[in-house]
Amino acid sequence: MDFAAFVPDYLKDSNLYSVVVTDLDGNYVFVNNFFKKRFSFLQSSFIGESSLTAIYEEDHLRCRETVALCFQNPDKTIRVRLRKPDTTPDDFYWTEWEFSVLKDENRQPLGVMCIGYDLTETERASRLAQEFAQRVETIIERITDGFFVIDRNWKFIKINQIAAEVLCTDKSAIIGKSFWDFYPDTEAYRYPQKFREAMNENKAVYFEDFRPDIQQWYSAAAYPSEEGLTIFFRNITQEREARARLEDSEKKLQALFNSSRESHVLVSPLGIILSFNKVAEKIAYSFFKKELKEGINIKEVLPPNSIETYERILPQTLAGKTTTIQLIRHLEDIPVWFEVTYRPVYDKKNQILGISINTLNIDEKKRAEEKIKKQNEILKQIAWEQSHKVRQPLASIMGLVGLLTESGTSFSGDEQTYLRHLQEAAEQLDQIIHSIVSKTEGMDIKPPSIRRKL
Repeated sequence: MDFAAFVPDYLKDSNLYSVVVTDLDGNYVFVNNFFKKRFSFLQSSFIGESSLTAIYEEDHLRCRETVALCFQNPDKTIRVRLRKPDTTPDDFYWTEWEFSVLKDENRQPLGVMCIGYDLTETERASRLAQEFAQRVETIIERITDGFFVIDRNWKFIKINQIAAEVLCTDKSAIIGKSFWDFYPDTEAYRYPQKFREAMNENKAVYFEDFRPDIQQWYSAAAYPSEEGLTIFFRNITQEREARARLEDSEKKLQALFNSSRESHVLVSPLGIILSFNKVAEKIAYSFFKKELKEGINIKEVLPPNSIETYERILPQTLAGKTTTIQLIRHLEDIPVWFEVTYRPVYDKKNQILGISINTLNIDEKKRAEEKIKKQNEILKQIAWEQSHKVRQPLASIMGLVGLLTESGTSFSGDEQTYLRHLQEAAEQLDQIIHSIVSKTEGMDIKPPSIRRKL
């Protein structure tokens, strides 16, 4: 029997649809060229072969069930999605088919006509979209901020677990409900006005709001879209309390800072200037021609070489280490010495609120040190002259007295008295030089010994 005669020409020649006809035993009796080319890697000829050869093994049962359903409903078309083998054993094509019973002129069943098309790319795109949506859902659930989306009618269409816990209910009980069922529309809060501003003016808004019922502060950001509003919020109560403690500390420190002769600058961990005293203000203007302002970054008022030092020491300070350095700054081409100390600042809970940069003018101290250093150099020079220049003629005198005494020459009583007095005077002078030299020990002065026995 020519089963091809039952297939319209437009399906025989189709470059979009696969068309096959199976007999009552489920074997191929017709396949169009599009199907033949597409699955030629399976076999060269399909006629007479089981129709299951071109169906992914795990879908064989589904195919049989669909054929059975066709014969139970011979006047209906049954749709089924079947996977077809690919050139790679572990991969497959996704196809959509319409099965219907093929009848002769007496309406007796001859077999099954199957018309299908490839939806592999669509299916893969759909699966990728589902995987992406799942990843997005996972990210949303993992973020520590509360998150929800409301449509243009103020109804919830998405919410994460954090936001649901704030509302003290399940996510399933929130989706589809009005935002105003959970958040009162009152002027006591900022969010009604801010969210409407974002929705109506199509602009992002950021603000902080206080909930007196639970005594907590929240920050919120709302982003408009055609869909509605995407809103992120988080509990900032601890941050606000820390900010208040810091502001209170600043007031107390300011009075102390301004009474000190040191320059004090308090900056946040991010380098934002929180407070400074008058000495710091004066130094910044005198040496850097910069104006200190609260709220700006400390790098804006530091010279390049100081920025490098600041960035190097900052991580150590935030880790709890205090560091002191000495450096020179020039005021009208005059070098001035300063001592700078980087010190961590803690709150009552021993949490680091920021760092204190204290600067002290130590120019007088350094100049005094230089003066003492010069005096020591002079003392060393004196000691050296005592140990070398004075000792040389003294050695000659003592040597001459020794020679005269040992020469055997007969001296008169007066001459012997003169020699004895000269010897005693030389020895006393030698003792005085030794005493001076001993007081310069540690100055790298090592005078040679010249004493000799008379």
